Amino acid sequence: MSNEFSGSFKEMFNSIKFCIDSKKGKYSLDTYLDIVGEYADRQIIAAENEGLEYSGGECIVKKSDTDSSLLEFSIELYFENQQGESIKKEAKRNLPLSKFVGETASVIGNETLKFNIQKPGDKK
Repeated sequence: MSNEFSGSFKEMFNSIKFCIDSKKGKYSLDTYLDIVGEYADRQIIAAENEGLEYSGGECIVKKSDTDSSLLEFSIELYFENQQGESIKKEAKRNLPLSKFVGETASVIGNETLKFNIQKPGDKK
């Protein structure tokens, strides 16, 4: 079997596996990051309604340090109050890797992934 054929077969197999996992209610990493983004947007809007100015943030995704069967999602949002003082708001959630489609574990591996969180309305 040629490499091109086996590569195409593997890609097809992975696509079918992704569809099956998705039908079982499992998240893709992108889907869950969208959920995290919506949560962050609500937090930013609420903080700005309290008079804080959003200055940046990020979502950090990695396997848990204590249990490799868990994914840890950490959100760090930075604000400044009217006196110029920095304020950090954070949230953390661990989810079982089994809640995600199979490719998520290979995408994350042992890496720490970081995603910038833009202010709502600034997203491109």
